[in-house]
Formats: sequence, structure tokens, C-alpha cells
Amino acid sequence: MYRIREGKPGDAKEISRVHVDSWKFSYRGLVEEEFLKKLSYEKAVYSWEKIFAKKEPQNFIFVAEAFEKGLVGFTSGGLPRDEELGYEGEIYSIYVAPSWQGQGIGKSLLNKASSFFAEQEKKSFYLWTFASGKSRRFYEACGGQWKHQKEEVIGNRKYELTGYVWKIGKQ
Repeated sequence: MYRIREGKPGDAKEISRVHVDSWKFSYRGLVEEEFLKKLSYEKAVYSWEKIFAKKEPQNFIFVAEAFEKGLVGFTSGGLPRDEELGYEGEIYSIYVAPSWQGQGIGKSLLNKASSFFAEQEKKSFYLWTFASGKSRRFYEACGGQWKHQKEEVIGNRKYELTGYVWKIGKQ
């Protein structure tokens, strides 16, 4: 059993654990092994502490908390970083701890993000994922529409990313 709640600065350490563990599990064989080996909890904690310190009201961080187990997933987002695409919101990250994947937590986090955007009267949002990643099936099953492609450098390599879009409410 788990609940979705707003993240708070004290969650940075557990968010970092989920974030790093998810990358090392989900992107093994997809992203350079050397890059994954360099991921560290300490660097991630520092990054998440900065994110919490700079968080604006139009941004969100939601966590999935399993009773007596701690945080098992999170999502963050807010204003779009790719304004030229014309969408009103962006999910920056959404991750579920490897041992908790496949239990509906990702969908609950995605729904919470969608509700946040709806409350902000946004009409659309998007996210980026690896074009060759398994998460594409998940986003499509959750109603995401594949609309965009771009390349991004991660570590020492370029990767193809796929953009998924969701419309909110009546268009």
C-alpha cells in the first residue's frame, strides 16, 4: 500500500535513492555503463536539495510513499522547458524504485501530475523519454501521444529521445 503526497525538502535523500537506482536498473544496456557507474547518491542529494530550494509554486514534486517502506517513486514537473513546442506543462522526471515497478505507482504519479496541471488550468503537458526505452509502452498505455523526437547528449553520447504529449480536458 502506498500514498501519493507532495514532496518536501527532507525527502531529497530518498528521492535520490529512487532516482539513481531507477537509472541504473532501467537504463542498463541503453545508456553507457560508464555513465551509470558514475551516478551517485551524494551528487543526486545535492541536486535535489537545490531543486527544492528553488521550487516555484508553478512546479511540483510528488512522491509515492509505501507505508513503513519509505519513498518508492516520485515525479517532478512544471513550466515547459521547450516553450517552442507549445505545451503548457512538462513532466521533468518520473521514476519508480525497481522492486516497486509494475504495481500502478507510475500511473498514480502520472495522474497526480495531470491533476496538478488541470488545477493550474493547463491544457496540455509533455515529457521526454529514451526513444529505444521500455517506458514508451507505459506512456502510450497511459494515454500519451508520441509527437516529437530530439537528440540529447548524456555522458559522452547522443541519444534519441521521444516526446509524449497529453491533452487535459476538452479541447
